[in-house]
Amino acid sequence: MADPWRRIVRFVVYGWRARLGLIIPANNTVIEPELNKIAPTGVSVHATRIWAEGKSMEDQLRSMEERARDRIVELGVAEVDVIVYACMATGLVKGLQWAEAFASLIEKDHGIRATTASRATVAALRHLSVKKIALVTPYPPELSHLLLSFFKSCGFEVTGVRNFPISDLREVCRVPPEMAYRLGRDLKGVEFELICIMATDFRTVEAIEALEQDLAKPVISTNQAILWQALRIAGVNEEISGYGILLRNT
Repeated sequence: MADPWRRIVRFVVYGWRARLGLIIPANNTVIEPELNKIAPTGVSVHATRIWAEGKSMEDQLRSMEERARDRIVELGVAEVDVIVYACMATGLVKGLQWAEAFASLIEKDHGIRATTASRATVAALRHLSVKKIALVTPYPPELSHLLLSFFKSCGFEVTGVRNFPISDLREVCRVPPEMAYRLGRDLKGVEFELICIMATDFRTVEAIEALEQDLAKPVISTNQAILWQALRIAGVNEEISGYGILLRNT
């Protein structure tokens, strides 16, 4: 009776298809509700937080990375199937090579498949076979200037940027999805193949489908790309409607 009982238990607990583990900045209050809102039945999202310490951005990101190592162990105890280091700013500063190495380290040392916000975003762009992209972002100047060099190093051409720089990152979560939509619409007339909406603490999933329909171009967001790649890694290939072409065409 033990084996059948264990199988039954697996199906009544949350995450019976897949458990997605997130390591997120302590101020982030958006990515969990967004992913839980659009994740398919049987997929659960479990987050742990890290906070930044230091005067410079480099020091803050370094402290977050160091603290993330304990969070990996905690998510392992929760038996997640995938771990995502969900801080896009870290990827912009450190580059895609760091993201690949960090994900590989988690897999090697902890036996859990992993990815990062920047790695998922780039993977989504490549999956949709685009080269010319336009960006919508709330990043402050010290991060905005890294966008062009990051995407260029990954093989993409940024043809337009619309942003509303916010110096206090704790305020990003209070920006409504309407802002992402309006900034995206403002790119009409710019030559691009896709709009990429940046930042994991920027609430945007409600705007993705509307932008795609009104501009007749694909739109991805960081959080949408994270969910897409995490599901693929976990072996969940269900199509999800209402949140953009990326999730409709897994």
